[in-house]
Amino acid sequence: YNSNHGHHTPGVEQFYLKRTWRHDAEYGNSVTLDYANPNFNAWYVNLVDARVRKSSADGIMLDWWHDGHYHSNGFSKNKVRKHRHLLSASLRKHFGENFIIMGNVNYGDNTDVKNLNGVFMELGKTNSKSLHSNNEILKTERALIRFQKELRPPKIVAMLGKRQTLVEMGSRRHSPQINKDRNSKANRRMAKLLLAMTVSIVDNGYFMYGDNNEDTSDGDHGHIIYDFYSFDIGKPTGGYEKLANGVGIKQHQKGFIAYNRNSRPHTINLDSNVNLVIEGTSG
Repeated sequence: YNSNHGHHTPGVEQFYLKRTWRHDAEYGNSVTLDYANPNFNAWYVNLVDARVRKSSADGIMLDWWHDGHYHSNGFSKNKVRKHRHLLSASLRKHFGENFIIMGNVNYGDNTDVKNLNGVFMELGKTNSKSLHSNNEILKTERALIRFQKELRPPKIVAMLGKRQTLVEMGSRRHSPQINKDRNSKANRRMAKLLLAMTVSIVDNGYFMYGDNNEDTSDGDHGHIIYDFYSFDIGKPTGGYEKLANGVGIKQHQKGFIAYNRNSRPHTINLDSNVNLVIEGTSG
């Protein structure tokens, strides 16, 4: 629980644990909550209900939705998973099937999506000066394929890729130099790859390619709107098709979206007369 957002949550004190939630200093002091307390779920559902009614929201997003909480609250992986399931089941029972429940699953390799119909994939990196590694891209692809199978309808995936940052930003959020860095050839290529993976593998994929959290103290997720975000190829005419390991495609009414996460080019046969080469690590 973090009170730095300017509001107090009534009744939260009963769940305080004498441990500090471990995260970056920029987010201020946070208190760990005992969500294993038998009274927690009912309290939380009522809290969400009041917020949803006030804002006319269609759903909720649950942050840090994975099993790795033990560094902050001492709970085992199995205990965290158990109480994630109980909390999401309580929300689903109270709000019904049409309510959107999303979780921030990051790369999705330390979580499941039981009771969820959406995920926020906030892809972090250890080094802001690097691009996403081949291993990170592989984990992302595997998670997308799994989420498409396991999420409840409408199967929403909102992915946030993190760019390569080679310009010192300081407290600035925008400048011609920063925007030029965001629009570098390497960043454009990575953004296209992750975008193509997101929208070709899942039914309802949404994507943004933004700054790393540590790039600037002036907020998170700064970005530009890439020109290749705007195109019209009609609606999908089929689902995701795996062409080879690391290569996939989804056909649309007036075209297709395809990606190749491998380093080598891959040739696809669109019909008997047309071959198209998808360059390595591109979409």
